Amino acid sequence: MSEKNDESGALPGELECPRCKGKLLPHTLEGIGVRVCADCAGLWMGSEQFRDALKKPPPQAMEESSGSGLRAALWEESGLRCPVCNLPMSKGHYAYSSGVIIDRCQTCKGIWLDRGELAKLRAFAHKPVPRDRLLMAQMQAQTLKRRAQARELAQTREMSGGVSLGQILKLIRDILS
Repeated sequence: MSEKNDESGALPGELECPRCKGKLLPHTLEGIGVRVCADCAGLWMGSEQFRDALKKPPPQAMEESSGSGLRAALWEESGLRCPVCNLPMSKGHYAYSSGVIIDRCQTCKGIWLDRGELAKLRAFAHKPVPRDRLLMAQMQAQTLKRRAQARELAQTREMSGGVSLGQILKLIRDILS
């Protein structure tokens, strides 16, 4: 008999808070199933619920809040254990520059947020993208496209025995004339 995950992405039954060892209680947060610690108010949710939660607007008081400076996005062992798998979770800065460190389980993909972190993440996720970052992203996309085109051209040359595309087109023009 297999156990079925609940709406928070966790297995049914009592779960223990990875931070303070309190009870994680099932809760519906703005239509999203999560588990909330009765003692420290931390949140446990599955990765799908996390994505859905980030789409919701931040509290009005958080909208003007600015994230802290850039930090490395290194994932390392967090010291917290997953309430579902009981395996060590990883911690790291969400989206490199959000200023919020989240804990996640690499096995079940569950995510632990300490009290107040969801509001900070929502504020970060709903911030308008600065024009210079948008331009940089567009330039990076163009560079990737050009690299892909160059690889494709190199493969075409290799398949044609080293003959360039220009030489092939000239040969076709000569044949047709």
